[in-house]
Amino acid sequence: MTRIFVSHAHEDRDAAHQIAAALTKAGLEPWLDVQELRTGDELLHTIARVLSEADFFALVLSRRALTKRWVLTEMRMALTSEIETQRPKVVVLLLDDCTIPIELRHKIYLDCRGRFNAALAELADHVQGVARSAAMPKQTILAEMIAGADTGLWERLSRGGAREEWKQGEAADVVRDLRSEDLEAAVFIGTLWSGQQYKEWESDLLNTIRRVTDASDAGALRILKRLVANGILNEANDLDYSEMPERAWCDGSLLWVLRRAARRSGLFPALPPPMPERLSSLLAYEKPAQIIGTDFYAVRFTQPVLTALDPSETAEVAVARHGDPGCTWAFRSPGDQAPLKSDRYFTPTDLTPANPCAPLGEGYDLENVRFDLATFDDLGLLLA
Repeated sequence: MTRIFVSHAHEDRDAAHQIAAALTKAGLEPWLDVQELRTGDELLHTIARVLSEADFFALVLSRRALTKRWVLTEMRMALTSEIETQRPKVVVLLLDDCTIPIELRHKIYLDCRGRFNAALAELADHVQGVARSAAMPKQTILAEMIAGADTGLWERLSRGGAREEWKQGEAADVVRDLRSEDLEAAVFIGTLWSGQQYKEWESDLLNTIRRVTDASDAGALRILKRLVANGILNEANDLDYSEMPERAWCDGSLLWVLRRAARRSGLFPALPPPMPERLSSLLAYEKPAQIIGTDFYAVRFTQPVLTALDPSETAEVAVARHGDPGCTWAFRSPGDQAPLKSDRYFTPTDLTPANPCAPLGEGYDLENVRFDLATFDDLGLLLA
């Protein structure tokens, strides 16, 4: 049976119960946290588990919901789960006139304003027939993500030089107009060049494009020329190539933006999921991760470890704030609402005997993203 997580603000509980009743009548299985969470459950752990098992996440969106910490936490966890499981999951039910968060603007949303019963029927139809629905082109989704990015997200997408060369609207227009074969080639090349490699000889690059797109020799060359014309690839000039038998190509500034947007989108199964950017996401994340902000670092260990905060208990996640005053928190589980705390800043090597901090993900570096701890702390557990 199709299972649907229904997220809502407490003030919207009547609407949420109507939604759940309509879904049940349609032969679906809604999950309301107010009904099924039990005292003593580790909240984050339970929500993460249910989201991993749910087929859909229905967000009851209203002005009230946008002020609720747990609604936004569930939303971000659902988006992370959607990316990791590669299943279309998040659907928005718009209850009143409110601003749709940037993370949801490329998602399907059903307008309940003045047409509540019709929207419920559309929800049931969508859930039951999602496999038959026409997919929005990937380049359209990526373009809308780029165009609608707030200042912080655009900075993360464009850092490294692209921000000086591209305005958001210009970058979005180029991505929107890409042919599908050009997009697939660019994303694959960006994945290859996310580590130590950052350029290829033209013959090797054409082989790569042919492999990804199944293009002919002439077709691969046309794709290469379009990628160059759009600022996705640049001719390499870091060495003297005048004596070389062929040209070399490296990543253009727009490839940096496209590579990061593609990873965040969840549209490309070969790409790893993005690193978490909020405390709730990090606690629910099931992979090693390290985040470095402007005034703190956070790490999810490869396995539970003993820390200097309490040698009798193990921790799964640690957050440390440097500066004055320094502070360090250690979370013993994903649902830990009262983490161990020390009024001292511990470096990773001071925090644990063996320094088991995970390396940053391949090709994805959150260093200097200008997160501050207040932005990161969406659960309100660190600065309360």
